[in-house]
Amino acid sequence: MGLKEAYLDRVEAQIKEWDADFEKMKAKAQLASAEARIEYYNKLEGMQARADQFKKDFGSFKESSGEAWEELKGGLDKAYNEMSSTFLDFKESLDQAIGKFHKDKAS
Repeated sequence: MGLKEAYLDRVEAQIKEWDADFEKMKAKAQLASAEARIEYYNKLEGMQARADQFKKDFGSFKESSGEAWEELKGGLDKAYNEMSSTFLDFKESLDQAIGKFHKDKAS
């Protein structure tokens, strides 16, 4: 297996993980207050749009070869890192908001 194939496998595995995370975050958002749910669903829609664009770009990247692959890899790496950071930040803020909601509810 070459470098490109290993890279593609890694990104495809991450995309599957992000898809699963989306479903978990949607379910988790149900545990927040009504006001917070609206905010989180709006953010999830934006994240889904970005993820869909990433998947589209990744599809183009998979079809590239030679020099084009090397040129596109830098842009894909940047988008990959941004998506990873966005997912992590959102998951953390959702967990904190739900924890606060349950704490407030228990009081």
